Amino acid sequence: MDKNNTNYVSYLHPYQRNFVRQQLDIGGLWLTDDGGRLQFTFYDDSGDFSPTPTNNVQGYYRSPSMSQDEIGKIAGKLSAGNLLIGTWTRSTPQSQSSGRIYLEFYDNGKKFIGKWGNGSEDPQHPYSGHR
Repeated sequence: MDKNNTNYVSYLHPYQRNFVRQQLDIGGLWLTDDGGRLQFTFYDDSGDFSPTPTNNVQGYYRSPSMSQDEIGKIAGKLSAGNLLIGTWTRSTPQSQSSGRIYLEFYDNGKKFIGKWGNGSEDPQHPYSGHR
């Protein structure tokens, strides 16, 4: 998926392009279906923390497969359709891996479903979670 592609087809509404919903507050703690945790916060356009929801989202994650010195981060933009398009990184003091990710939030902000990809590959690995 091209990160500039605006023709994303929803998992939840596959026959409706540009489906518009009320933007959800996705901030806070999420449990991922791989047994991990993900914490999202919001930032304003200048990169400063925002206590209220904005389109700029950053999250830190921890999965059971990560070592103690690994840090996982997701950063991106949340669209009015509750689709987060961004990048992920997973780093240790010795190495870093990264790629693209997209997550679609639904069920009144209680669940998400999406995919991630390594490097420049199209996102194809499933990733989901709930509150």
